[in-house]
Amino acid sequence: MAKVQEMEIVCVGLVRVVVLGWQHVMATLKRCALGSTKPPSVHLFLCVLERGELRAATTGSISRLYNLLVLDLKECQSIFYSTREMSNLVKLRHFLVEDDSYHSGIFDVGKLKSIQELRRFEVKREKHGFELNQLGQLLQLQGSLEIHNLEKIEATSELEEIKLVHLHHLNRMGGGGGDRPNRDPEKEQDVLAHLRPHSNLQELCIREHGGHTYPTWLCTDLLVNNLKYLRLEGVAWKSLPPLLGDSLLVVGEERPSFEGQIFENLKRLELINILSLEKWSASSPFSKLELPFSHIFPNLKILELVNLERLEKWSSNCPLPNLEVVLVKDCPKFTEQFSDMFPNLQEKYIYKCEELVLVPQIPWTSAMCEARLQSVGESIEEIDYRKNLQDISIKFRKDAPDCELQNVLAFSNLSEIKIFTIRECPNVPLDQLQLPKSLERLAIDGCSNIVWPTERDNSTQFKSAVERLKISNWGGTMKEMAQVMSYFPNLSEFELRNCDSKEAKEVEEEEAAAKGQLLLPLLENQSSLRSLIITDCPLFLSSDSMSSFCCPFPTSLLSLELGGVKDGSMFMLAPLTNLTRLVLSYCEGLRSKDLWHLLGQGYLKELQIWGAHSLFDVSEPSHMHGQDVSHNSGLQVLETEEEAGTVAVSIGGRFSSSLTKLMLGRNNNMEHFTKAQSEALQMLTSLEDLRIDRYHKLRSLPEGLSGLLHLKTLRIESCDSIRSLPKGGLSSSLEELYIWWCPAIQSLPKATLPSSLTKLDVCACDAFRSLPKESLPSSVTVLSITVCPAIRSLHNKGRSSSLPSSLQMLDVRYSNEKLRRQCRKLIGTIPVVLVD
Repeated sequence: MAKVQEMEIVCVGLVRVVVLGWQHVMATLKRCALGSTKPPSVHLFLCVLERGELRAATTGSISRLYNLLVLDLKECQSIFYSTREMSNLVKLRHFLVEDDSYHSGIFDVGKLKSIQELRRFEVKREKHGFELNQLGQLLQLQGSLEIHNLEKIEATSELEEIKLVHLHHLNRMGGGGGDRPNRDPEKEQDVLAHLRPHSNLQELCIREHGGHTYPTWLCTDLLVNNLKYLRLEGVAWKSLPPLLGDSLLVVGEERPSFEGQIFENLKRLELINILSLEKWSASSPFSKLELPFSHIFPNLKILELVNLERLEKWSSNCPLPNLEVVLVKDCPKFTEQFSDMFPNLQEKYIYKCEELVLVPQIPWTSAMCEARLQSVGESIEEIDYRKNLQDISIKFRKDAPDCELQNVLAFSNLSEIKIFTIRECPNVPLDQLQLPKSLERLAIDGCSNIVWPTERDNSTQFKSAVERLKISNWGGTMKEMAQVMSYFPNLSEFELRNCDSKEAKEVEEEEAAAKGQLLLPLLENQSSLRSLIITDCPLFLSSDSMSSFCCPFPTSLLSLELGGVKDGSMFMLAPLTNLTRLVLSYCEGLRSKDLWHLLGQGYLKELQIWGAHSLFDVSEPSHMHGQDVSHNSGLQVLETEEEAGTVAVSIGGRFSSSLTKLMLGRNNNMEHFTKAQSEALQMLTSLEDLRIDRYHKLRSLPEGLSGLLHLKTLRIESCDSIRSLPKGGLSSSLEELYIWWCPAIQSLPKATLPSSLTKLDVCACDAFRSLPKESLPSSVTVLSITVCPAIRSLHNKGRSSSLPSSLQMLDVRYSNEKLRRQCRKLIGTIPVVLVD
């Protein structure tokens, strides 16, 4: 293990730096606090504490490091430490923490005259030591300053003592009051007027101010004309700064005079929760304003309008030609927005603006990179456009009035899109969408009416190059589906889910009876199809209309997933000689002899059978007895559940030479493996990955796992009754062991874990209490024990440690606090330790 230096003194130029190991820091500070030793005699200028915890009991001496310039606690995982006494560090310039609350807790912070950043100050947090005049002494402040609890200022004399205008190095200032039932508008007006910053301030945030209007230094006096960022949140002003919008005025009040202030440097503007803003306009009553509105904010790049309950419109005479990002959220009365106002917009976000009527097409320019709309107008539930991902999706409201999809999306600007998802659209006119040639994947979900080209017009001009098509929750007929499919002749992947309609079935039966045609002609011409998924679509997988046995799927298929086939007696799967992957979910109607045919051909690599154990019930067909299935089969992956799992174990020996992965899932009855099943499992000599999942009553794992000489990964998940691993041990080749959500398992027996194990992962095992009595194998590099409340220690009695020297990662997150506290001491001795 790498050793951490206890103490190292390094001279960098004239700066003396002490690099302290965590254990040394804790021990030294504790001795200083108890008075048994003095603080370091060197003039310590920089102190960086990494990882571990900082507790009050051991940190009393930090305030005695009088020459300290920098105190860096950013990497401390937990800080249980009061900053009250830090005012003794009169030379301190930088106090680096992740949480701003540690800045606001410094008592008499005005003594730290060299401090360069105080991100948060709370006025009168305590009766003494937190007066507003503390800030007037911090002339070296840079960066950001947030002043809270302004409503606690009582006397004008307090305001006279603070001179924020003298803090010339400050870049960002924010201020506001907290929640208070009774506001004093006059006092709050006076308070904000006295908080005048210097003229070079870059960022300003005013929150929850209860005064009547804005301070004159914000606009009229031209004192902050270098602002790049302005945020107004929850202000109760009856009139807003000129050029930020028309105001809601009290009858009889006059609008303040205005001589032409221009926010020419402003790049970001945020207006949040302001009741007085009704309309953004540059028109009268600003009659003296002769400049175009685009000259008022010539550099504005980002605009956010949030929770403006009375904002109704953005006037068409207020363009922002250089705006790149706009966010409008929770503006229930907002009705109009014009595309020509933002010709260079790159990102657009509109949320919960249900009265918005005029919505420009997305994207209205090729420069737009991202757009997200949610609950907009009467029709749009969601639009998500990501140019960098070449993806766009649109969802309409279920009760939306009929609308034209091509009027919502600007297809002429979607020439690079590869993925297109349409949900809940009343009409999908395939022949009018002008789908881009770049489109590779199209998904249509819950659309009531897919409008296809008529047979007369369905010529080559309507063909699409889409290769991946998904249709779900659609109630069309087979004839309609065939017409849709003819529009996509180059499909390589087709997915059809939850398309079941009684009305469509009745229509289809009538047409089939009249014309005597099969129900699945739509796939016959799909010679490029490689992957097909059809689930819960009884109309499309019915044998009723088939006059003879047939294979309704193209022989080009490599992967086939079928779900919910109740009647497949007329289906033939044997012709699918290229098939390498087959997934059958609740397909009791299929013929088991077809399955054996596929296995005997030797091309099938992966087989999953869920809820259809009868497919394994019969033996190989009689005409296959002359063939050696175990020799011909190339099956590598087998996944099953319930009764099919036990049958699969029994027949698995027939694929022993090829099977590398076996998954047995979801069995609520089985308590133990029989002797025959255990012996059959041992025959899987090529098995590398075994997973047993949701065997809720299983009390023990099958015997003989040690005989699986090629097993590398064993996963035991959600097996409620398993208490321990097999006494006979595990495979000598095992490298990874996962035990997840097994609440009854308490320990790992001695000599259970093989010397080949590199990873042990125990998760959410409530009763798990201890590791093996012997130490873990020396091969283990990753140990994870998470969400295990019962285990309190990694050490066994009489042993100082049960951890191997090879360990590279230790993860004990969300486990017992005592265990986590013990593992915190290992930080620095193991490369990666995850505790919190």
